[in-house]
Amino acid sequence: YNNTTIQQYNNTTIQQYMNTFLDKTIIITGAGSGIGKGLAEAFGQQKAQLILLDINAETVKAVCESVIAHGGKAEYDVLDVSNEARTYEIWQYVAKKYGRIDYVFNNAGFGILGESENVPTEQWLKIVNVNLMGVIYGSMEAFRIMKANGGGYIINTASLAGLIGAAGSLPYATTKTAVVGFSQSLRAEAAPFGVKVIAICPGFIETGIYENSWSEKMSGDKLRKSIRLPVISIEEAVEEILKGVIRNKQLIIFPRYGRTLYWMSRLFPSWYEKKQIKGMEGMRRYMNKK
Repeated sequence: YNNTTIQQYNNTTIQQYMNTFLDKTIIITGAGSGIGKGLAEAFGQQKAQLILLDINAETVKAVCESVIAHGGKAEYDVLDVSNEARTYEIWQYVAKKYGRIDYVFNNAGFGILGESENVPTEQWLKIVNVNLMGVIYGSMEAFRIMKANGGGYIINTASLAGLIGAAGSLPYATTKTAVVGFSQSLRAEAAPFGVKVIAICPGFIETGIYENSWSEKMSGDKLRKSIRLPVISIEEAVEEILKGVIRNKQLIIFPRYGRTLYWMSRLFPSWYEKKQIKGMEGMRRYMNKK
């Protein structure tokens, strides 16, 4: 997240950005790559105290060292977000050491692509435990701590798929739909206590999720090439997220085609259903292509 990108903000937004995150204590899961890494780099420039977590020790350590090398404040740890006890342990450690938790970004997750009938049960259980239960563990412990301290932000990475569905990625869409519903419901419960809950619902972003997705027939590279919609950069995604968090938006939907599809799916559900069916037919042809 470079200075050129930051300078693209207007002056008002720059001031809000700096005032919002300066010296805040921020937990980020999935911080070793993609959105998590981009957020870590952006917040590091604002001298926020970062706790960077990822299941991959090597990548999250590298991100942490980079943030520190550029003048930021960070520490890291290895976390499988599906481990409830370990999640609670780290959250309590952060609250005790720094006196508060201002922001939690529950960002860790992975994808599954293919015919749903061919997805093994163990993959269903894994994606539910990571994409959904990981968000629940991180959110509920954060809520307890923030409620006691008078406020904070819980930001959960869902997906555009959680708003409009995703034929050909049923387990992923299922967990992300649940994350959206969970976040919206918790937002209402938490509001009286000064705790704000936000769901991030991006379209396609240039992250490592394609390589890390499970698929019965497609490699990460083939999956990436199968995408027919624009894939935006991490820098663009981080900018959208920061602006949405500053404005306390219930749903941060981006890029523009994401917002268009979201409303089209609600205004014209039959039309969108036909688009999904046609898209699934195209995916089947692509997956079976030699």
